[in-house]
Amino acid sequence: MRNILLMFLFAFLQINLFAQRVSKINNYKSFCNSPKNLYSTNSYYNNLEDNYDIKYFKTDISVGVDSNYIKGNVEIMSIANTNIDTLVFELSDTMHVDSVLINNSIRLFTHQDFNIKIFINPSISQGSFFTAKIYFKGSPDPNHINRSVETTVDEVYNWRSTWTLSESYHMNDWLPCKQDLKDKIDSSDFFITVDTNLMAGSNGILNNITDLGNGKHRFEWKSRHPIDYYLISFAVSDYMDYSIYAHPQGYSDSILIQNYIYDTLACLNDYKTDLDRVPTFIENYSNLFGLYPFADEKYGHCLVKLGGGMEHQTMTTIGFFDFRVVAHELAHQWFGDNVTCATWQDIWINEGFASYGEYLSYEFCGSQIDAKDWLIDAHNHALNATSGSIYIPFSDIDNEGRIFNYDLTYRKGASIIHMIRYIINNDSIFFAGLKNFQLMFGDSVATGDDFKNTMSSVSGIDFTDFFNQWYYGEGYPIYNLVWKNYNDTLFIKKTQTTTSTVTPLFTIPLDFKITFTTGGDTLIRLNQTQNIDNYKIYLTKKVDNISIDPYNWLIKSVSSISNINNYKDLDSQINIFPNPSKNYLKIETNNYNIKSINIYNIYGKVVDFKINYSGLTKVINIKNLSKGIYFIDIQTDSGNFVKRFIKE
Repeated sequence: MRNILLMFLFAFLQINLFAQRVSKINNYKSFCNSPKNLYSTNSYYNNLEDNYDIKYFKTDISVGVDSNYIKGNVEIMSIANTNIDTLVFELSDTMHVDSVLINNSIRLFTHQDFNIKIFINPSISQGSFFTAKIYFKGSPDPNHINRSVETTVDEVYNWRSTWTLSESYHMNDWLPCKQDLKDKIDSSDFFITVDTNLMAGSNGILNNITDLGNGKHRFEWKSRHPIDYYLISFAVSDYMDYSIYAHPQGYSDSILIQNYIYDTLACLNDYKTDLDRVPTFIENYSNLFGLYPFADEKYGHCLVKLGGGMEHQTMTTIGFFDFRVVAHELAHQWFGDNVTCATWQDIWINEGFASYGEYLSYEFCGSQIDAKDWLIDAHNHALNATSGSIYIPFSDIDNEGRIFNYDLTYRKGASIIHMIRYIINNDSIFFAGLKNFQLMFGDSVATGDDFKNTMSSVSGIDFTDFFNQWYYGEGYPIYNLVWKNYNDTLFIKKTQTTTSTVTPLFTIPLDFKITFTTGGDTLIRLNQTQNIDNYKIYLTKKVDNISIDPYNWLIKSVSSISNINNYKDLDSQINIFPNPSKNYLKIETNNYNIKSINIYNIYGKVVDFKINYSGLTKVINIKNLSKGIYFIDIQTDSGNFVKRFIKE
């Protein structure tokens, strides 16, 4: 082992890992977008767990790198919310419980169905503090791939490690616990005994390394910040400590960045450039979100074989160091760790914001080209999700594949934060809102509505409709645009359909870039109030072209933009009659050849028939349509026209 504190510059043999890193990035997407294991439910939660709040949690275990077998104890200090005669903690049946003590007295218990039930007589009185100490040992279920406790070999360096990953419902696979997001643990210690050739990383500050005199030593980590159950972790390997420091503006001290990487110079050589970016990332986020929330402890990484990273509080477990992955996991320290989603339905509080942290790192610490490419990629993933909300329906709360859906939770989740920034249209106010959110909900949990209310309060903009459409709603808008200059007026007709009947209309303001024939351009922002909006804009210059959302702020699809010549009013070019109608609808054009016809209901869904037709006049049978309001989209050789009609 070596302790390297930025004292030397190394001249190493360069190993090209580019292809491997590309592969790992693709694995990271798969990791986020697939069910993680066979047991994705917290159905083992017992209502008796509501009877207490955890105040302090100490873990003291022994572990190696050749297996995931662990042995030790946990000490859990809590306060009783009611009188307690039966105390319950969660633990997998594959683990063995040796004994249980309550306030240093041995107690009877049962252990089955993932529940440790401890019988207490006399009962613990409401408001009393008590301590449970549970001795246990065993190996977690081997079917839980990339969850619970894993022993793996990194083939690139031929390096072994043992590490944990408990998100979302998997601490009970390996450690007696209470899996309740809203019951953050006020304070915690983690002691890990390993062979003297190994090191063990965990949360908080390394308070001591105690030599036990038997070929073993104990790493003693302590944290005095609230932490959610799934963020408690350890990683063990033959590590070196590559520690560096960040110096956020306005902070009088430095922030330790303690990186546990494989104890080989090749590993440090490969990742040194990526690691040395981390101080800049921390300084940037501290400027944008508020000071790094665990500045008095540390930030760090434990390197293991993993197809991405996991934001364990103050010490991320990570599979490789890459600009995007490092930026993502670090952003979680603010969004996910300091402020944690109140339920897994609001996982956006964690993953949407951490994903947007990637963009902000490119924007402020990288290149604008990379930031632009990131946004295009994020929108492309969001466009894959033609249905499904960012908010997780209660019916899917046990489905980790749905919770960690890459297109919805990560990429669409990040994109709507960018859209909130667009609506506010003032970065000072936007980032003030993020800082205020951290101040209000730090060391605690929050929902999507909490963020909505925070941003509404800070900006003075009511985001209720936005969240109903983009967070709780589904899909995205599709635009058709026709426009024409006539004298000193620009006529624009914007038609919006959507990909999901759940959200028939998105009312987000829309930017139009207008380019003039004499050169130059202007940007105007127009509100959307209905599926078909008509705008008349006074202009002194002749328009050459129009584009929608030219800077790619919005999730959207643009179907067509057409310049219609030789007319004064867009609506006068095509007539449909009779309107209202019971049986037939006749369409007549003013010298425009009809190419195709689509009929949409008010939810933006194409009805049963889709008509391809060539000619100037068309009669359509609408007998089979239900009564109601419809839109008919008529594509001609000169552009699209959309009309509204009523079926009687």
